[in-house]
Amino acid sequence: MFDKLKLSNNSNNDLAYRSFGGLRSSGLTERQGVFMFSYFSQVKAKGGKLLFAALVMVLLMGFFAGCDSGSDPVFTTRSTIPNELLGRWVDPVFEDGYEFTSDTYKQFSPEMEWDGVIYPGLEKTGTVRFVTMFDSSSGVIIFEYTSGASDVSKPFSAAYFRDLTSTSVRAGIVINLTDYSSVDVATLEEASVKFTYDTRGNYIGSWGGPYAKQE
Repeated sequence: MFDKLKLSNNSNNDLAYRSFGGLRSSGLTERQGVFMFSYFSQVKAKGGKLLFAALVMVLLMGFFAGCDSGSDPVFTTRSTIPNELLGRWVDPVFEDGYEFTSDTYKQFSPEMEWDGVIYPGLEKTGTVRFVTMFDSSSGVIIFEYTSGASDVSKPFSAAYFRDLTSTSVRAGIVINLTDYSSVDVATLEEASVKFTYDTRGNYIGSWGGPYAKQE
């Protein structure tokens, strides 16, 4: 319960869970070249078939060049945390954060009071099973809890991160956005299918951080 409640006087969310989370922006590539048929119907060739063939080649080249710009992102998968994400990351305001070694995950928060209720500090740890990089600054970490799991029969979970630089990162742990319950699963195979680039908006409603790198 604690990791979904945090009070911020200067935040847009007075009541916000400080977890890794996010929304996906998407769009469709504008396809070019559909006009070529209507264009050709107006061409009066002066050089016969040779001129017509040259026009076809020019327009087809433009069409295929336009199609390339809509390609899906290329993801890379690795078994360890990328070097840029190694270390301890802390929110300077709330003092919660994350800590990573090459193959371990830790989420922590200090004890705090909210609306007259004392919430104990938390620490959850896990073993990293694999990491999918969406690009050089964002991705998802699939891990298996070694402590702090909501349900020991479902030990596999995920944390997303974005805007990674040498000094800061934003991140969030997956959660049910309706009732803030666990969405952890029983197997690695289930986790790899459930927590992907396309589904991150289903489980991340508010990005935590930015977290500052601790030296």
